[in-house]
Amino acid sequence: MLHVRRLTPGERTAVPDAPHVYVHVVRGGITLAEETLGEGDSARVTDAEGLDAVAVTPAELLMWEMLQPLDAAARR
Repeated sequence: MLHVRRLTPGERTAVPDAPHVYVHVVRGGITLAEETLGEGDSARVTDAEGLDAVAVTPAELLMWEMLQPLDAAARR
């Protein structure tokens, strides 16, 4: 499932509670698990329960919720 979020600076959004989540920053900057991600950056997250993304600047994120990791799907 794809989640699209547009955030203002300081705004938080929950990362989906899924076994695997792929987060892509389309525009702006966020912090995710104490890491700063900027425009064009992405992160693969495992067991994202309770994790928030926080906008550092106006930001737009795409978050894909997956049952298996990306590389496992590619091996099929």
